[in-house]
Amino acid sequence: MKTLRIFAAMMILAVLVGCDDDKFDGHSVPVGTGSLVIDNKTFTKINVFLDGGSAGRVGDFDELFIDADPGVYRLVLDEDGSGDRAFAEDVDILEGRLTVVEVDLIADGDDYSVAIFLHDR
Repeated sequence: MKTLRIFAAMMILAVLVGCDDDKFDGHSVPVGTGSLVIDNKTFTKINVFLDGGSAGRVGDFDELFIDADPGVYRLVLDEDGSGDRAFAEDVDILEGRLTVVEVDLIADGDDYSVAIFLHDR
């Protein structure tokens, strides 16, 4: 039941928040690849893993850009330090596009609220 509530919250957040039209325009996607953007809207650092390997760390209220070949990747987000919060999901990286993973906290602060969407250029 908790998973269903988290999914519903993610869908509502995706519809209400959408994408900031200018925020990611400074990143150029390399030819033949796509980019994954981790947009951390929390007050903690997040460790980022793709297909089981470390892909970096994103600071609080910061973004991390990861360029990768097009495909489906297993994304895992793990709160740096305590590890109290985590998120795992498959994400699609499309050639020439930005896949944005917007990470926030749900109202009680116990779990991540995550919205995944494609950024229109």
